[in-house]
Amino acid sequence: MHIEIFEKTRYNIIKLYKGADIMNTIEINMINWLVVCVNEFARQFSLDVKTAFKYLYNYGGIAFLKEYYEVEHTLSFDEAVEDLQLICKNNGGELL
Repeated sequence: MHIEIFEKTRYNIIKLYKGADIMNTIEINMINWLVVCVNEFARQFSLDVKTAFKYLYNYGGIAFLKEYYEVEHTLSFDEAVEDLQLICKNNGGELL
């Protein structure tokens, strides 16, 4: 994975947590995992990372990953992307 893309995506996800002065290890791990999920989603759907992040954010994918982190992070990234596709589709998102 290209470091620059990883860091830009990580920055966008950290912005969701702005308000927290100190992040614990679990939150840092969650953010790093979210970054990889967004990048995998982008790769599988041939999207740039910014577009993938906006899509996932707008159609509930990011909220889903945050809420169900405990379960989702135990799955493969392919399974997580499948779940994201279904969640976003159910919330009005349409990817081919």
